[in-house]
Amino acid sequence: MYKDLRNLLLLFAFLLSLFVNAGQNSNNLVLYFDASNSLSYNGSGNTINDLSSSNNNLKMKGGVTFVNSSNDIPHFNFDGNGDYLKIKNAPFANSPNGLSNYTIITKLKIPSNNSASYIMSMGRSSSFFNSEFIFYQRTNGKAGFWDYHNGLGFRDNSTSQSNAVLDDNTWKHVAFVKSGTVGKFYINGALDATVNAAKNVTSLNSNFFYIGGDVRDSNDWLNGKIASAKLYTAALSASDILSDYNASNAVLFNPPGYVPLQGVNGAPPGQTALKAYYPFDTNFSDLYPPYYGGNADAAGNNNNATTQGNGFQKVGSGALSLDGQDDVLTLGSGVWFDLGAGSGNQAARGMTVSFWAKPIAKGSNNPWLILSHPKDETFQINFNEGDKKIYFLTKPGNTWTGVSAPAALNEWAHFTAVYDVNGGGGSDHVMKIYKNASIQATVSLGVNPSHVTDNTHPNIHLGAIRTNGSGTPIEEFKGGVDDLAIWQDVLNQNQIFQMFAGGAGVATNTIYFDGATCKCPNATVGDVALINGTVYTAVDNATIKYELDRGNYNLCTTLVTQMTGGIANGAYYGLVTSTF
Repeated sequence: MYKDLRNLLLLFAFLLSLFVNAGQNSNNLVLYFDASNSLSYNGSGNTINDLSSSNNNLKMKGGVTFVNSSNDIPHFNFDGNGDYLKIKNAPFANSPNGLSNYTIITKLKIPSNNSASYIMSMGRSSSFFNSEFIFYQRTNGKAGFWDYHNGLGFRDNSTSQSNAVLDDNTWKHVAFVKSGTVGKFYINGALDATVNAAKNVTSLNSNFFYIGGDVRDSNDWLNGKIASAKLYTAALSASDILSDYNASNAVLFNPPGYVPLQGVNGAPPGQTALKAYYPFDTNFSDLYPPYYGGNADAAGNNNNATTQGNGFQKVGSGALSLDGQDDVLTLGSGVWFDLGAGSGNQAARGMTVSFWAKPIAKGSNNPWLILSHPKDETFQINFNEGDKKIYFLTKPGNTWTGVSAPAALNEWAHFTAVYDVNGGGGSDHVMKIYKNASIQATVSLGVNPSHVTDNTHPNIHLGAIRTNGSGTPIEEFKGGVDDLAIWQDVLNQNQIFQMFAGGAGVATNTIYFDGATCKCPNATVGDVALINGTVYTAVDNATIKYELDRGNYNLCTTLVTQMTGGIANGAYYGLVTSTF
């Protein structure tokens, strides 16, 4: 959707990261490799270059592979069967041997496996082990750290582990900071656990350094992906860890600036309200951490859901294309959200779903599913071909209730469905639907309406519904979907307008009022502005009738200079100048 801009941002972020990483405790950074940096690895050979000044280059052993695909971030893949990295020219230069303090940082993604996996180790080999540290994943999926010299310091048991698990198949920024006998685990920039050692181990054998397995015992091989790793000979501060986490995301995929991260009600500590963002440029990837992605499926034929460009899209370089014949996209298993009307983290926060849609006729006046909750049908968004409307429906008291907005065939328009648990300031639960950032309909469900609560089924479907989440797709939508974003929160109209205008790529500061007259002398046709709750559009001679025909009467007509009479929605208009 915004591929060229993203590439420029990635280049800028990469160049910026060189300065950031050089400036952040650069004297103490003794190992740094990054699969997204061609200076670290250019895609060929078995040497990974150290980006620190210590020249601790690594050698790929076994079957370690470099992956740079369109549906994931660049990384090194370890298959769990003898894959590892080792120091290319021993000993490890400027190692933490003799020091009480050091920091390990990795960005990794590990699928659920219930097995121990060595991530990084120093001093452990077939001929030596009496001065070693091991940073690893424990069999319970949690991060662990232990070290040994004439006895254990940090122990290889539950007294030295994180609270969070690593093996949930999502990208994680994981850090361990050793400060003498105190250790701290950080997950995604936040302190996760503090642990204590029996003694301070400072002796490490710098001749042996590995990533990806227990080379001494030839087991505990890592089955997962590593995008980057760092080793500092200092105990980094919490702010340093957070800064590194933020920098690691800056060079990866992130939503464009017009996508809000929070809504009006906020999110649990350490979280954002944004759950997922799908631009559908070239693939089904979710571009918001932790990057859950999606899965295309066509049960019964070979016409899988695809992404399509070449002018089909509304925004950027591609859009989701659904053929209406069994096509369905299952959003990544972690993209879980509900109406936000229940308990727990989603209590009293509400829900917002924003997307561009282009319906294409199937020749049957039925509702076709755009987005659906797969189990018990707690909510759904559909296009009804009969009355040419997009509906947002919920099921309070087990009875479908909803709001709708007009949607023309073969035309892109922006839609936003909102479930507001505060009713715009009151206690009622209110459903809302917007088209091109203008409110189309609202309905109040009263105080605390009864909804089916289902947090057991993790998959949300796009383009169809599958009974209990696994049956044959039914009620399949035909058409395009673009720029899908999901929040476990309520967006206000300014934020919704931001999504609409940003996705459409139009200016928002060229329309204004001079007294009671709307003016836009410096506007480009199609520019929009949100003024006192109303979205105004700049039109000219060629576009005014089109906007009127589709029901948009909030027009700024400064660019309309002359127009012969005509009919728009049965109303005559003649010569038009300045205002309509």
